Amino acid sequence: MDKIRYYFGWFNGTVPEKIAQSLLGDMTCKKSLAIISGTPTDYETTDKMVALAINVWFGPAGIVFDSYHTIDYRMEKERIRDILKNASVILLHGGNPVSLNDFLCEYGMSETIKNSNATVVMGASAGAMNMSAKWVDDWTEEIKIRDGLGLDSFAIEPHAIFDGATALANDEHIKNNIMPLSENVDMYVACEESTIRIKNGKLESMGDVYLISKSSISQLKDSLCV
Repeated sequence: MDKIRYYFGWFNGTVPEKIAQSLLGDMTCKKSLAIISGTPTDYETTDKMVALAINVWFGPAGIVFDSYHTIDYRMEKERIRDILKNASVILLHGGNPVSLNDFLCEYGMSETIKNSNATVVMGASAGAMNMSAKWVDDWTEEIKIRDGLGLDSFAIEPHAIFDGATALANDEHIKNNIMPLSENVDMYVACEESTIRIKNGKLESMGDVYLISKSSISQLKDSLCV
């Protein structure tokens, strides 16, 4: 069965009610949530980020699982494969997209995630970037275009804060790095508190989400159905 994918721009508090309703409707099984750390070598930050997801984002919104699994370098490869294979839901968490990308590649998680039993795969910030086909790496001295897992064919720029398409178009990072990438692949800019859902091949969104395609910018209308 094709997995339902969620791309979160970021949440500064509890998951918005409509997004929570959508998640609850799509999560047909909530036995386990596997959380892949976006800071897999920084265990203190990992534990804080996992607590944020469980206690701030999901718990107050009524999204509760029987068990939770934190995936970082403290866990052996075989154990990671088993957890991901049998997880009800998978979250690729925020953090450092480069470190997360390296971790996913080193431990060969791409096919495990794609072939897992999870009905829903979610990505937040760095996690959303690594779920997509391409993303702009501006975390290193030299700007690079990196490959994500390719769960969908577009590129993602999450954690954004823009007041309208004009502000977006005038941003130096957007002009210098995102616009050129949009000539080859559709680029979605997901502002904070926003979400993109892919279900049955259909893209829906809620919150401030912009599509940049061939350097042309358009703002998506809220279309998330619950």
